[in-house]
Amino acid sequence: MRAFREKAGKQQGEAADALGVSRGTLRRWERGFWMSAAAVEQAAKLYGVTEEALADGATGSSVSTASAPVRPSKDRTVPQEALIAWAEFTVEALRQGASEEDLAFLRAFVLAPEVIKSNISDADVAEHIAAGLVAARAWIAHRYGER
Repeated sequence: MRAFREKAGKQQGEAADALGVSRGTLRRWERGFWMSAAAVEQAAKLYGVTEEALADGATGSSVSTASAPVRPSKDRTVPQEALIAWAEFTVEALRQGASEEDLAFLRAFVLAPEVIKSNISDADVAEHIAAGLVAARAWIAHRYGER
């Protein structure tokens, strides 16, 4: 998201003001924290991109080391592929009417820090995240119904 802001020629304070949020909130969004449906829509308009492009690029600069090979350790970062999959899921869920609270709950489940930082194989972490996304999609579909 930061890359889109910079490409649009917006300073952080200017973008935060235009979106009606604090700079701290904008910084959190740029690090990959969830956004409301209205915020996603506003940011996409402000930066001149689609909501999907914003979601796909939301992980950009905030996880620059995530695409590097990762060995199991306590310092492991969330794999970029997982963050992209989460961003895509978030857009889907927001379109179905998911609340911010539900998305925060599901993010903690899918991208569970205790799993990602545990000393297990990358394949096991990827399997956990994939299974979490499947379960989260099913939960959202059940809770909000297919639209």
